[in-house]
Amino acid sequence: MHGVQVYAMAGIAAWAAWCLAVRWVVRPGFRGGEPGACFAVRVIRAYARFMHALRVGGVEHVPARPPSGFSDRPLVIVSNHTSGVDPALIQAALGFEVRWVMAEDMRASRFEWFWEFARIIFVDREAGDVSGLREALRHLRAGGTLGIFPEGAIERPPRMLLPFREGVGVLIARSRALVLPVVVEGTPFAATAWGALGKPSRSTVRFLPVIDFSARATPAGEVAGVLQQVFAESTGWRVNEKPPKYEAGRWWYVDEAGAYRPES
Repeated sequence: MHGVQVYAMAGIAAWAAWCLAVRWVVRPGFRGGEPGACFAVRVIRAYARFMHALRVGGVEHVPARPPSGFSDRPLVIVSNHTSGVDPALIQAALGFEVRWVMAEDMRASRFEWFWEFARIIFVDREAGDVSGLREALRHLRAGGTLGIFPEGAIERPPRMLLPFREGVGVLIARSRALVLPVVVEGTPFAATAWGALGKPSRSTVRFLPVIDFSARATPAGEVAGVLQQVFAESTGWRVNEKPPKYEAGRWWYVDEAGAYRPES
């Protein structure tokens, strides 16, 4: 009888542990409670907390949205680009899923499984292929949430904004999306976007007030400039007039001395 009680208690404990584990994974409700997506969000939040000591400000500016990221009004999250960890830190600070836009030349084939899982939208920033932009626009018109880095590259040197590209204004104007600006600071410096993933930091994600460009009737061609000014005023950073350039099959970035050097 004693052995039966022990097995029964062990079974109850195992069942309770399983229920807690499932609740921990599924609780965020991402993608309708899909376990893989929910677990990924938990991992991202743990990574942001323990690797980057993430601090979040301006949460009162974040509009309420279902965990799926879809709502009656599309949303574009616009961020400055400091490091390869920026998307993870921003996602960790939000309660809904963001679908990110990424440059095609950063699409490492060995991570194809991850790109598909994360539903990354790739855009060709040089060859003129607009298929990625069309997919981004379809996602917004369906009420989705999109994440964009309008500088188009990581800021070099740090704490200097790059010129914002006009493409962000086209997506915002055509979709009539709300815009949530977010300032990222304190991320680790690395020679490449991937190099920052394993470096600890004390990073900050700060949300700014939502902007409704459709209510302002701002022309698409002026949106990028307005956003750039918002970020410049919020951070106090200057705009680097030497943006990265693509030559000889590789990207060249501006170093601390203001000289162009190839990405290593």
